[in-house]
Amino acid sequence: VMGGGVGISIHAPITIATEKTVFAMPEAKIGLFTDVAGGWFLSRLRNSLGYYLGLTSAQLRGEDVVKAGIAKYFVESSQLENLQKDLEDLANKNGPKENLEKEVYAILSNYSKQVSGEVPNENAIQNLFNKPSFSEIVEALKEDTENKEFVEKTLKQIGANSPLSMKVIFEQI
Repeated sequence: VMGGGVGISIHAPITIATEKTVFAMPEAKIGLFTDVAGGWFLSRLRNSLGYYLGLTSAQLRGEDVVKAGIAKYFVESSQLENLQKDLEDLANKNGPKENLEKEVYAILSNYSKQVSGEVPNENAIQNLFNKPSFSEIVEALKEDTENKEFVEKTLKQIGANSPLSMKVIFEQI
């Protein structure tokens, strides 16, 4: 899911990622800004991850989407059909529905893989993107000597984006 699709789906009570999931906020690449609630949820991600994702248009994949706190569950794509069947069976079950919500979450937890840890380079992101202005983030990246590969990739991503969009996104977040 990307851009506006994120804004529409991010507020769902059940968000699932698989090993095939790709998440991105590519607005800065195309001269736009993170609307449709993008600024709201990006500003609430820990360790400046929202600034990083919004300003660089970087992608997160698979388990990293859960690690970032964007999706709540990680389910192998090979299990999605079974998950859907179990949820449909529950929905079609006769009888009282007072425990339906608990039963849905119980089914989800049966299929969900426990994911822990940090997003790759999360410490560097926290240190480099936790600045009071966009220009200070760029300066911090240029001056960093500890995270060479990450910094080079990040500066390349920023260099490919719309300068005005990145400044608007920074202020929005």
